[in-house]
Amino acid sequence: MLALTSLPPALRMNVSNLILAGIWLGPVKPKLEMILQPVLEKLKVYGTKGIAISTNGIDKVIKVKLILSVFDLVARPLATNTLQFNGYFGCLYCLHEGVYEFKRMLFPPLQDYIKRCKEDMESWATLAERLGKPMYGVKGHSVLSLYIDIVRDIPIDYMHMILEGISKMLLKYWSDGSFKDRRFYIGKEIDKLDKMLLRIKPPHSFRRSPRSLKVSSTFWKASDHRAWLLYYAIPLLMHILPPDYVIHLSLLITSLHILLGTCIRKEDITKCRELLKTLTRVVF
Repeated sequence: MLALTSLPPALRMNVSNLILAGIWLGPVKPKLEMILQPVLEKLKVYGTKGIAISTNGIDKVIKVKLILSVFDLVARPLATNTLQFNGYFGCLYCLHEGVYEFKRMLFPPLQDYIKRCKEDMESWATLAERLGKPMYGVKGHSVLSLYIDIVRDIPIDYMHMILEGISKMLLKYWSDGSFKDRRFYIGKEIDKLDKMLLRIKPPHSFRRSPRSLKVSSTFWKASDHRAWLLYYAIPLLMHILPPDYVIHLSLLITSLHILLGTCIRKEDITKCRELLKTLTRVVF
């Protein structure tokens, strides 16, 4: 799908304004370059020669430029030819190697992060293809790298990382009996929380009514996690979760509200950076 960034955000993602650029139907995942290559080549032509149009009797030539690409957490490594998020050096933005513990890949906070750059990614892609193995998480060249900077121009997948990642993880930690000796464990209060949550009557702009916390790990969709995290969590947990954990959670939620806004100033970015840095300094 293609979206026109010259339109205001509210109109940009309206179904009637999105352009269907390609579609795949099959029993297996496609090689994304098979879908992306013809679309990117066409955009390249539109970027140099432009598109001739006529409005109100006036002839114009409009030129198109690809400025960013959005992928979910599953499609991103296929499009960028990198390892998945759960592999060593699985982050597209920094060189955190990660550690494999407790049967999963973990990325403990570091004091400093070495950022990736376009030049290094190209160098590692060439080396990976020559050696036949990934280099710092790069498996080879990506068709996208000819058109955009894949490090700078592919944003973080908010739905998978925050809603179906962080939110789901927090709910598990708070309610899972294996954490009953930790201060953040509130499993004994789940019934109380559930009753309060299910009494909430959200406005029509919400996609669905609240659903029980007891089925969050199985049946909650991203929209359920979004409503819980952005609107319900702090009021409901304020007098149940220890105060320092409520403050910790509010740092994340405040940052999300700012970054999900339709108009974000440079000072807002600075503020969010400080809030999120404070998150990494909190020790459970």
